[in-house]
Amino acid sequence: MKKLPLLFALLISALTAFTQSDYSFEVDHTGDISLGVALGGGGIVGVPLRYNFGPTSAIELGAFYRPVLYVDEFENLITSGSVMFVFGPQLSLGRTFKEHKRKMNSNGLFLKGGHSFGLYSESLAALGWVLEGFREETPNRSFIFELGAGLSFRHWVDDPFLPLPDGVANTTFLIYWKVHWNWFLGK
Repeated sequence: MKKLPLLFALLISALTAFTQSDYSFEVDHTGDISLGVALGGGGIVGVPLRYNFGPTSAIELGAFYRPVLYVDEFENLITSGSVMFVFGPQLSLGRTFKEHKRKMNSNGLFLKGGHSFGLYSESLAALGWVLEGFREETPNRSFIFELGAGLSFRHWVDDPFLPLPDGVANTTFLIYWKVHWNWFLGK
């Protein structure tokens, strides 16, 4: 049991040495517009459009499809959908390089706000961590993963055409996530 802290320290030391390297490559898409395909992020699937202010900051606007399934007062299953528009900035806080994968990761923060239009309307606000990865051989595309927490504000709870059971809250906690494949189009 006394060797456990020593093993833990050795593991941390090895991982730190493994991730630190002089290897680097530069990716600068300042002023570039990019288009992507995303899963999550306010819906099931969506199309985000980004503008990069510099190597460490970007702003994004996305349209995401949200399917709706509910049972009406006659016990019929109703299917519909809505579109949620999500908008917000992203700020990079640092970059790490992995020489063996020829890859650069950029870690940062995001802030998102959105509103859906369709059969029901709902708004969301979220804050969290973002990871954007670039490969040296394909610097004009990136992979983005976002994970955070937020609040969902339902505007349709009192709608007489959408009867809901008692106890449905207007505001609920949500876990915001998005996986996003991004292609830079140029200036």
